[in-house]
This record gives sequence, C-alpha cells and structure tokens, in this order.
Amino acid sequence: MNLRVMLRIASASLVVLAGVLGTSVARSDDWPQWCGSDGKNMVSSEKGLPESFARGKRQSDGTIDLSTATNVKWGVKIGTAFFSTPSVSSGKVFVGGLDRREGIFVCFDTATGKRLWQWQAPPREVPGTIDGFSIGLSTIPHQIGVCSSAAVDGDRV
Repeated sequence: MNLRVMLRIASASLVVLAGVLGTSVARSDDWPQWCGSDGKNMVSSEKGLPESFARGKRQSDGTIDLSTATNVKWGVKIGTAFFSTPSVSSGKVFVGGLDRREGIFVCFDTATGKRLWQWQAPPREVPGTIDGFSIGLSTIPHQIGVCSSAAVDGDRV
C-alpha cells in the first residue's frame, strides 16, 4: 500500500477515533497510554460499549454530521493526517498528527470534542542512515508529524 493511500485511510479514520474514544469521562474508563494500561493487554474494563458504530457523513469543516452517525458522540478534524493512537485520561483525549507539514499534538475535551490546546513542532529532516547503517526511513516523507501515542500519568502527558 503506498503512502498516499495510507494517509487517506488515516485521515478518514481520525474523526471516528476521536468521537468513539472520546465518550468516556470517568477515570476508570481511561486509556492513558498505548495498549491502555501498564499491563499492555489492550483490553478495556469498560462495560456496555456499543457493538458497532457508523462514523456519519463528514462535513466540509472536518466535523461529523451527528444526525448521520450511530454511536458517535462527536467528531473533529485533527489535522491533515494523524498517526498516533489516542490516549484518554481525566476527561481529555490526546492525539498526535500532522497539519500542513508541521507535527501537532492536540488535546480535546471528551465530553464536547472541543480543542483545549495544541502543540506544534517544526518540520525536521529524517536521516537515511545512522552511523553508516540504513534505517529504512528514506522513503518516509521528511515530516510525518507526531507519531507516538501519549502516556498520561496524573496531570503529566
């Protein structure tokens, strides 16, 4: 699969992930890091989750027309693409991505989808080799944004 197709898939998926994962508010429902917990088992203790969802129709501003969605609380446009998995903690959703060739890291309110804050990183060069060894990154664009998932510990991200 080429990079352009992968970016389109990621772009189409970002709205769904933010809306679906943003439905939890209570601390027991948190997913504060990649794989969810220190156990890294990717199993949520959440009960009563819907068996399916439909993302709904995306509007021109990147949000979701909720009248066409099923089991989605909200949807927002994060940027031009995103690559990290969302982390959810203490009523906030954290996700990294790319917006117009700049890395971004964004925090949303889980109840409303409102963007609470955003951090931007300038573009940087990705090396083709390190210490003379090819690391296989030469085919990746110079800026792929913030790819790591957030790890949240209390009030620290």
